[in-house]
Amino acid sequence: MVIGAILPPVLTIPIILPLVGGSWRVNFLVWAVPAIVIPAVFLLLSPKETRASGTASTAIGSLWWPDWKNPLIWLLGFTFGCNNSPFFAANAFLGDYLISRAQAEWLGPALASLNGAQLVALMLLFVVAGRLQRRAWPFLLFGPLMFFGFLGLILLQSPFSIVVCTALIGISMVMTMTPILALPPLLAAPADVARTAAGMLTISYTCAIIIPTLCGALWDASGRPWIVFVPLCLCAVALTVLGAIVSRRRPAAQAAHS
Repeated sequence: MVIGAILPPVLTIPIILPLVGGSWRVNFLVWAVPAIVIPAVFLLLSPKETRASGTASTAIGSLWWPDWKNPLIWLLGFTFGCNNSPFFAANAFLGDYLISRAQAEWLGPALASLNGAQLVALMLLFVVAGRLQRRAWPFLLFGPLMFFGFLGLILLQSPFSIVVCTALIGISMVMTMTPILALPPLLAAPADVARTAAGMLTISYTCAIIIPTLCGALWDASGRPWIVFVPLCLCAVALTVLGAIVSRRRPAAQAAHS
């Protein structure tokens, strides 16, 4: 998921746009191709169900609609929403923000830093993966780092600070995204994992539509470019708090026995 999110912003400007004559519409079509191919590959290459596995999957899959009364779904959803909303908003507004500061030439390095730093974070994840599950420290460390990254984009002007701040944001996104994605199977009952994850993703990506839209509306209403990052600073604060809370929740099995 992380690599899939990184490649389009990194490759669009230097490679894809020149190949398609600079058309952003055709660029969207190019990146839509993997989304069309992946389901077909999945259907062709996924293991075939045996009768036993089919019975088991039917029993587990009978509960498919998210239990919207379950507070875990909302807690996971808003936590993940505070992670992915800054990702989409930062990639969407960084170019116009730098243009407003007469620093358009730094868009390439800034996007490379924002998204390239996530690849560095992936390498770090391999080292610390065993220390991430249901731990609060990734959120308590990288939530504030994300906050300071956005605050730096508002307050600092030098090209070096832009690259450093976008790198902080990119690393913080991945180092909090991965622990959140691992939580549904760790916290939900086995029969509820799929629908808990579905509810989490529904809420989080709804936030990822609403919050960047709100950022743009605030910019339009105020005429102040820097205000676009204020909601993202609030997302970083909420990510720190909600992530620390949800990572300390007891799994459903433990809660049922207490």
